[in-house]
Amino acid sequence: MGNEFCVVLSVDRIREDLHPDEMDLNLTSKQLSKVPPAVFQIDDLKHLRLGANLISVLLDDIGQMKQLETLILSANRLTGLPDSFSELESLVTLELEGNPFTEFPSVLTTLPNLQSLSFSNNGLGFPLELTEMVSLTSLDMEGNNIEELPIEISNLKNLRTLELYGNNLTSLPPSMGKMKQLEMLLVECNQLTSLPDEFADLSSLEVLEIRQNLFEIIPPVLGQLPNLKALAISGNPLGRIPYTVSDEITVAERKSTVHKEVLEEVVAIVKRYLETNLK
Repeated sequence: MGNEFCVVLSVDRIREDLHPDEMDLNLTSKQLSKVPPAVFQIDDLKHLRLGANLISVLLDDIGQMKQLETLILSANRLTGLPDSFSELESLVTLELEGNPFTEFPSVLTTLPNLQSLSFSNNGLGFPLELTEMVSLTSLDMEGNNIEELPIEISNLKNLRTLELYGNNLTSLPPSMGKMKQLEMLLVECNQLTSLPDEFADLSSLEVLEIRQNLFEIIPPVLGQLPNLKALAISGNPLGRIPYTVSDEITVAERKSTVHKEVLEEVVAIVKRYLETNLK
């Protein structure tokens, strides 16, 4: 059924799903087993959404799409990417989550303008090649099989958002303190017990989520983050702090499901506790 759909899909039929003002083509959930050849005939396409299909292989033709800025390929059956991917010189946003990749596609390191990469739920570790992608400002590696981060992660000096939720991390490298542009760090549902002292140098960090880890105490370095505005720390075995404090944190975070700004209250609770107990 999917193959037949690809064959008969003409340029005219494709353009029915095209938003011409934005040159945005949405072919999400079309049961496609491959990218319809007619897509490659739209030379000025800027945004292509192919998520939730059955695509297992991308043809070299993908490299023809020189104007493409956004490419969504999440929830398909991809195990690799063609070398022609390197020709997508305008690509800024790429979503590849939920594919059965056998290894990290090294061709991604050749994309000069890529800023946002989602590679979550692919079952891989953190590839060293990723640290070469210095143009990235947003990286989503949630739900993989990451046990440690390379010290070279600090090479990603432009990174503003880093999502590592649901991995197997037991520690974070001190070199992360060099990531001066980092504004949001999400490391919920790992196995962390502490944060490096070098985190005090993360002067731009505003949002930190460390819920559902193995912290027994509130990391002292949290009191040294000057611009921290939102903190989530519940779900940790904080047995070495007064119950009243941990309960206060839990109550505040529960309220945050309705009012996100309540996470600012958690920052205040934690900093107040640290100021009192670390003198």
